[in-house]
Amino acid sequence: MRKEEFERRATEMKARMLAQRNRRAEEPSATPVRKSRTKSGQEDGRVTGAASAINVPALQKRVKELEAENLRLRQQLATIANRTAPLSQSSADSVREQRHNFFKYSNARRY
Repeated sequence: MRKEEFERRATEMKARMLAQRNRRAEEPSATPVRKSRTKSGQEDGRVTGAASAINVPALQKRVKELEAENLRLRQQLATIANRTAPLSQSSADSVREQRHNFFKYSNARRY
């Protein structure tokens, strides 16, 4: 997809989303909005009733999916953390191996 086409599609999508948001804002709300005053004296508008229950099954499904993904990622982290790194050779083992290789190959050159 070329850059121009991508930008055109992005602006179209943005326009559709803004139009949809404006339509929702213009529709009268089915649930009453309760205004209460906070301790600081400012008004607090809270929606009560059915508006808070918008698409609850879909939200619950999404929450379960996210919890399952979270569990899977935690298990991956646990397995990565539990893997033991291969033990590095001690300096004595390294020196011994170097000597072994030196004598092994130096002897092979003699014959």
